[in-house]
Amino acid sequence: MSSDYRVHRSQGVEGPFFQYALRERAYRNRTATSIVYGHTHHHEIVPLDRSYADSGPLEQLYINTGTWRRVYELAQGNPAEQEFIGYNVMTYLTFFKGDERHGRSFETWSGALACD
Repeated sequence: MSSDYRVHRSQGVEGPFFQYALRERAYRNRTATSIVYGHTHHHEIVPLDRSYADSGPLEQLYINTGTWRRVYELAQGNPAEQEFIGYNVMTYLTFFKGDERHGRSFETWSGALACD
């Protein structure tokens, strides 16, 4: 695995997940530009820090890929009834090196599909 990113699955953990990325060694010692989590069912990108090193600016992001499965969420019209609606979600995340993709370091695409 390259030093540009680290992967972690945060199953069964509560709260905003980016807070756990702040504890990652690769974030603290500034060896990763992206801290990637997944399997939380919600895609999210959170800017963590922008600092400067000898080689120039270092921007660190938390990226959560969410899931590639069906999710069920509580219907908000009357949450006391505890009715859930399901739909399929997916997020794709790709990292690039050097001048691939015109110098972009990553791309992420998310989408949702109605259940069959």
